[in-house]
Amino acid sequence: MRDKHIQITQDQELLKFIRREVDEKLIRDDRSLLLKIWTKFIFYFTLSSFSYSLLYIVESPFYFILSFILYGFVLLLFAFNFSHDFSHNTIFKSRKLNNFCFTVIYTLVGAHAEAWKQRHNNSHHYAPNVKDYDSDLRITKLIRVIPDSEHFWYHKYQHIYAPFAYTSYSLFWIFIKDFVILYSKDEYTERKGFNSTLPN
Repeated sequence: MRDKHIQITQDQELLKFIRREVDEKLIRDDRSLLLKIWTKFIFYFTLSSFSYSLLYIVESPFYFILSFILYGFVLLLFAFNFSHDFSHNTIFKSRKLNNFCFTVIYTLVGAHAEAWKQRHNNSHHYAPNVKDYDSDLRITKLIRVIPDSEHFWYHKYQHIYAPFAYTSYSLFWIFIKDFVILYSKDEYTERKGFNSTLPN
């Protein structure tokens, strides 16, 4: 897949300058970063193990359902938190190992790893939080996140229903969105003549 990013010489030079400044002023402490990663892993692993063990301990059907919901929630936090890091090659030095771990985690939670990576890296990171270009903002009209997007009467209640709607997002993602993205003809192409509208 060819690079879709717009190449403007002045912007490229500015980006190089910013990166140099950051590299010079940012003190990188690999030991501290490694400690944070392990702390995060131990925290999520412990929470996942605890919530999973509750499924075998509780006897009440009501508490079993609560434990099942808790386990699912914690597992998703664990999986998506680390898989996102793996997808950006931030855990291991080896890109292959990062990609392998990323794919395994996403497969275990029932998501299509390649479809997510294509969307995340080639749509979201292509134009983060830009209307009509970031696919993460085109989830549904049920929830309004951009101030100048179309406003419907029910949006004034979204602070009430949004948390409940988000609980079903993984189902929407796995059964609908992955397939739409996978078979979309224009999802990863230069959209709407965006490049042609920019000055040379």
